[in-house]
Amino acid sequence: DLDQTLNFVDINRTYLYLSWEDTELYPESGESHTIYGQIRKKIDGSLVCEGRIEINYGFAEEDDDGNAGDGCEAGIDFYLQNIIDKLEEVYSELDALKNKQQEYVETIAYLLNQTSSDL
Repeated sequence: DLDQTLNFVDINRTYLYLSWEDTELYPESGESHTIYGQIRKKIDGSLVCEGRIEINYGFAEEDDDGNAGDGCEAGIDFYLQNIIDKLEEVYSELDALKNKQQEYVETIAYLLNQTSSDL
């Protein structure tokens, strides 16, 4: 749902959010619409990265003889790679941290097991 804001935290405990602007669509033949997405820092709203979705509604006209006249093809173009890259970066960093913490837990459990068997 593009009307919702996605809040998340990166590995540095920086609070971020992904939000969308201009999400209400009013399709009319031959018109276009752009939806803007941004990831910003929650503390000050500064821009981290942005992207957009461009929607072209297309149209077709007939000439006086009923033949195809002017027209424009409908389509949707996505320019979201910066947002995708940032989300993947945050995920990868947090996943690596989780794995490192899991190693610590396993090491501590092993040491506790060794200590209790020595008693």
